[in-house]
Amino acid sequence: MRENNQMIENRLKRAVENSVPDVLANVLERIEEKQAEVNSGAAEVNSEFISQETDHQEKIKAFPTWKRWPKALASVAAALVIVFGLWLNLTYSTETMVAFDVNPSIELSVNRGERIIKINPRNGEAWEVIGDMDLKGIDLEVGVNALIGSMVQKGYISELNNSILITVDSKDDGKGEELQHRLSSEVGSLLRSFSVDGSVLSQTSSRDRHFEELAEKYGISPSKAALIEQLVEADPTIRYEDVANLSINDLNLLIEARQPDLVKVDISGHASRKAYIDLDEAKRIAFAHAGVTESSVHDLDIDFDYYGGRLIYEIEFEVRGNEYEFDIDARNGTILKYETDDEDDVTRPSSGPNTTKPSTKPTTTANSLIGKSRAEEIAFQHAGVSRNQVRDLETELDRDDGRSYYEIEFEVGNTEYEYDIEAYTGRILDYEIDSDDDDQPRSTTKAPTTTKAPTTTKAPTTAKSLIGKTRAENIAFQHAGVSRNQVRDLETELDDDDGRRYYEVEFEVGDTEYEYDIEAYTGKILDYEIDYDD
Repeated sequence: MRENNQMIENRLKRAVENSVPDVLANVLERIEEKQAEVNSGAAEVNSEFISQETDHQEKIKAFPTWKRWPKALASVAAALVIVFGLWLNLTYSTETMVAFDVNPSIELSVNRGERIIKINPRNGEAWEVIGDMDLKGIDLEVGVNALIGSMVQKGYISELNNSILITVDSKDDGKGEELQHRLSSEVGSLLRSFSVDGSVLSQTSSRDRHFEELAEKYGISPSKAALIEQLVEADPTIRYEDVANLSINDLNLLIEARQPDLVKVDISGHASRKAYIDLDEAKRIAFAHAGVTESSVHDLDIDFDYYGGRLIYEIEFEVRGNEYEFDIDARNGTILKYETDDEDDVTRPSSGPNTTKPSTKPTTTANSLIGKSRAEEIAFQHAGVSRNQVRDLETELDRDDGRSYYEIEFEVGNTEYEYDIEAYTGRILDYEIDSDDDDQPRSTTKAPTTTKAPTTTKAPTTAKSLIGKTRAENIAFQHAGVSRNQVRDLETELDDDDGRRYYEVEFEVGDTEYEYDIEAYTGKILDYEIDYDD
């Protein structure tokens, strides 16, 4: 039975196998054929890609390397040009101009980093201030310290001449104003550190052709030209040409006296008047010359003004119906001009509704001699001595070339004084001071037939080197109250007398001739003569 069952199963299996087709092998075979086709196509594609890549690499290898450099170098060069241009702009492009005026006039070109890139000395005094200093590339603050120090050391800024003008011209207005105030403060502090109570004028200004033309016309700096233009615009009674040759200190004094509204100018400190007589002394000279006392004077009016390029006291007053007007040189007390109007000489019209003001008879010269006593007082006052200090006093009325004058001689201590005083006006025509101990310079203001006395002082032994012609000239100009651009026919020579070396400086300003002897090592004024060509 079991065999029969087994036989039946075998027969059924064979029947199924014979009745169902065997497609698996065919399917597998077809799958293998398709895979072969895919692999063959991929191989062809990969072969083509590899071939193309190989060709590209070959082309790259075949292309010369030097032909690829220009493009790379051009890119690098462009970047370098941009960087270098920015560096040049920051380093060598002028962002701000800063000018310093005393009598020396110096302009500094400053970059954005406030480093000095250019120095422009505008006159001979400026070259002397700069000397051997190389300020290019240094910080502005350091350069300013060096310049101010040199100005003080060389005597351009002192207690007698303490004013300086700072002018800032910046592309950025805000930065320009900030720098103006900062420099003003720094310079003021710096001067105090040198024991100088300075006065600093500071302004912002835009450089243009107009100021350059004014500077060229009047022989001044553009910065000073800008300051004077503001002064003239604020006070129309001031004429540009009359004040162009005033020093910065004199301009500062005039500004203090007139009080104009200078919008763009800041001023700290006060201009020094130590080189000038004060108001009380000017009054005393005028009252003494008029022969009146202050208690008898009324309607007194005093103005600090300018005349002929110099500062003066303009004094007007009335005494018992007489009107007086005086112009007194603020530097030395010389009476430059005076007029008197005596009401007794006035022709009065009859009273009535249509009467006009009568004309007066002004006079410009005195009607009588001032007298020996007054002449002596003028000499004593100028010499800075009192009568009770004087010995061997001799006074004579003399006349030469139609001019009457008092010849006054006296001694104080070891010093001899000689004065020629104009007999009608009290003006000092000539004076000589001969000091045996060299405490004072021997000085003369030339009068008719007056000769220059020889020096009796001894040469110093402490000086090590000559001060130089330029410095000697500047000392003479400063003492005379003039600037170099006012001077003509300048002659300077190094001379020797009795073992003392000195510079002989001669020049003219207007109708006045000046002669100075300047000690060659110390700069001391040994002698000077001033000849007014009347």
